[in-house]
Amino acid sequence: MEVGVDIIEIDRFDEHLLKDTRFLSRLFTKAELSYCMEKANPAPHLAARFAGKEAAVKALHAAGVKALISDIEITRTEEGIPGVHLLMDNPPDLEIRISLSHSNSHAIAFAIIEEQKKE
Repeated sequence: MEVGVDIIEIDRFDEHLLKDTRFLSRLFTKAELSYCMEKANPAPHLAARFAGKEAAVKALHAAGVKALISDIEITRTEEGIPGVHLLMDNPPDLEIRISLSHSNSHAIAFAIIEEQKKE
């Protein structure tokens, strides 16, 4: 089992950054941006997803898998439970569990990797 964690200040996603669609599209998938930008204040949601991507990358690196932010998509179930989808060719057979949270000022994420996906 491998673990990754990340915390980020929400104000890093200020109004100027929220208008930089080119930059945001390098960090987030269309689905992630669609979900976050429909919120009245997208910054906490973007920050939480960014922290989730960083936490997943750290856990993947600990498991010996080289991954980039762009290889990670933070998803959510109909019930609102966050998940991780790997966008890389031939993704490893790992189960990644993730937890996201934010306060008024910070977003945090934890990622845990188990050896093999459960069927």
